[in-house]
Amino acid sequence: MESSEIKRIQLIERQNRRNAESESILDSLGLDYQPSEHLILESADNVTLEDKPAKCKECSGKGKVKSLFSEYECFSCFGIGYDLSDPVRIMKWQQLCMSWSKTKIRKLERDLHIATTTEAERMEQGMNEFYKDIKKNHFRGD
Repeated sequence: MESSEIKRIQLIERQNRRNAESESILDSLGLDYQPSEHLILESADNVTLEDKPAKCKECSGKGKVKSLFSEYECFSCFGIGYDLSDPVRIMKWQQLCMSWSKTKIRKLERDLHIATTTEAERMEQGMNEFYKDIKKNHFRGD
């Protein structure tokens, strides 16, 4: 038996022993916890950039709820502003948005570099970048 398998078995035994020795916090407070049905995760395989999640109904997508004297983070969406009924879909959508943003920023940086330098300057920068390690390691300046 591998050491990782032994550690996994020991961890499971320790968790079972802990659960048997101590009462649940919910049970100790006399609370009957039933998992919420709206948090059942659906398959989020085909998420696209156009699949923007629905806004939170409590805060209308603002992430904040106003009281009489102050403003609090929305208790329903935890300040995110989206309906959290399918958090996997939200995370995948945000990941796609970040990927799209990074690609767009890189393209704009490349376009800006081309617009602000000449062909000769770009060639010189490319050559310097290509030979920088060789110059560091082998050139002594004799």
